[in-house]
Amino acid sequence: MAMGAFKSLMDSAKALKDMNDAHVRHGAVIELQEKIFAAQATQTALLEQVGELEKEVADFEAWEADKQRYEMSTTKGGSIVYRLKPGVQPAEPTHDICATCYQRRRKSILQPMQTNAVTSTLAKPNRVRCFECKAELVA
Repeated sequence: MAMGAFKSLMDSAKALKDMNDAHVRHGAVIELQEKIFAAQATQTALLEQVGELEKEVADFEAWEADKQRYEMSTTKGGSIVYRLKPGVQPAEPTHDICATCYQRRRKSILQPMQTNAVTSTLAKPNRVRCFECKAELVA
């Protein structure tokens, strides 16, 4: 796409040198300028697309490295989570991340749900919540 536009620009520039009529040459110059602007716009769009793709690849590579720090595990209540492996670097407090978000290449740390005095005395199981996908799990 860009090479075709460049070839067209070169052909137009070569044709300019052979023109004797000033009016025809002026029209060709304007046409050449329009082609140059179009080629610049195409190049800008392609550069933006390359930048977006490079960022996407970098994000993917970062996630691939980060996800190796976790292993699938089960909570005492039977919920599936991804738990930080012991001894991984850099060191972080032990935590679990949401299995659903993990599959979506997101890291969402599960947070304990607050209980009030009434519910805590009824021996309800401890629950955790993912604030990304809104999942609630038995801890």
